[in-house]
Amino acid sequence: MLLSGAWQFRYSNNALICGVCLLAISKIEAQTQQIQAIGNVGSIFAKTNAGSRSLSTRSDLGILKPILEEDMKKLSYVAASIVLASSGLFATAASAEVSYNVGWASEYHYRGIFQKNSSASAGIDYEESGFYAGAWTADVGDGLEVDGYFGYGIETDAGFTASVGFTGYYYTGEFDDTYEEINLNFGYSIFTLGYSIGEWDGFGASADYDFLELGVDFGSGFYGIYGSFGDEFDGDYFELGWGTTISEIDFGIAGIFASDELSDQTSSTGTPTESESIVFSISKSF
Repeated sequence: MLLSGAWQFRYSNNALICGVCLLAISKIEAQTQQIQAIGNVGSIFAKTNAGSRSLSTRSDLGILKPILEEDMKKLSYVAASIVLASSGLFATAASAEVSYNVGWASEYHYRGIFQKNSSASAGIDYEESGFYAGAWTADVGDGLEVDGYFGYGIETDAGFTASVGFTGYYYTGEFDDTYEEINLNFGYSIFTLGYSIGEWDGFGASADYDFLELGVDFGSGFYGIYGSFGDEFDGDYFELGWGTTISEIDFGIAGIFASDELSDQTSSTGTPTESESIVFSISKSF
């Protein structure tokens, strides 16, 4: 699934909105299939079962260099596919706002759940007059995760924000199965509140879930997030992080603390335990 983007798509005709979103998603999926056939790109937000691992921090640049080089190769393919997929879609929408992003994380986590060590990502967002749409893809080890989303948001003069939208999480490999959900988001001052309700295909054993998330912006780049699953899913997590921008490049560090239901870490007896992770990230938007 998706970690966390400014999702805003704008158009005056609701039927056209859905058509544009479906076209964008289909183009992205077609491009990812071409990428697999051409370059065996290997693998670029499962949410329920993660393998065991031990927490480690790599500070040796000699160790990180080959990992970063490999992820940048993957990222170049992914970014190219997104640009190609979007070029035709937005050619006639000169007045709309279109942005792109590329990034890398030392560990990819989504909603407190570990996905992959050293993951590259890329995305595109389109917005106009409150409507938004976008796509985002990441390396998950066994193929790519490809997310598509669209919706509508407002902001009042008093600073209150609200939005409603749809998000789908799809996979080119066998890493996980499809998730589709409806998203409600609200914000005021330093607080944000999000609620999602969705269904996981579960490789033939589907399950319903919901997710509640509370975010706080402490200022000076510091933030905190608490999230909790419900319905047929269970588990919660807390994330505390800091980010800054240097020369138009975003850098971040976060500590992620997840309950044993979400954890990929185990005790000496093989029993899931609460997990603790430190994540470094770098990204660029343009």
